[in-house]
Amino acid sequence: MNFETLKTGRTLVLGFGREGRALERAVASRAPQAQIEVFCDRVPEVKPRKWPLHIGTPDSLDAAPDRVLRSPGVPHSLPALKRWRAAGIEVTCISSLWFSERREAPVIAVTGSKGKSTTAALIAHLLAADGKSVVLGGNIGVAMLDLLDNILGNIAELV
Repeated sequence: MNFETLKTGRTLVLGFGREGRALERAVASRAPQAQIEVFCDRVPEVKPRKWPLHIGTPDSLDAAPDRVLRSPGVPHSLPALKRWRAAGIEVTCISSLWFSERREAPVIAVTGSKGKSTTAALIAHLLAADGKSVVLGGNIGVAMLDLLDNILGNIAELV
């Protein structure tokens, strides 16, 4: 999935935390005509400026979306997600847009259930100490979509 994909059809965004807000900023410049709806299980700290917000789960939607972008905190086990995957609808994480746009970028990804933030921070520290240009992004640091244009000088404004 990439930003071109978002220009047609209906996209559901599940969750509107830091990644969801970064998605809204990125879509504004890359696919402003995208038809996007946001679902949250509670009222988010910051509401979407241009997209409809629904509080609750998308389990009761009549019409299936064309694609789903899931925030990291949204469980894979939602009945709607299972149903849509079984129907062949693409369900992916918001960060996947960054990877589709920056295939050539060197990335160290840290996954698992315990110690990700500590491990990622340690790796970033060691690389920086070795003189490498490093940005810590994702669930720790800056939301990945805010790093699409190497806007390092503006990070303080985005966090």
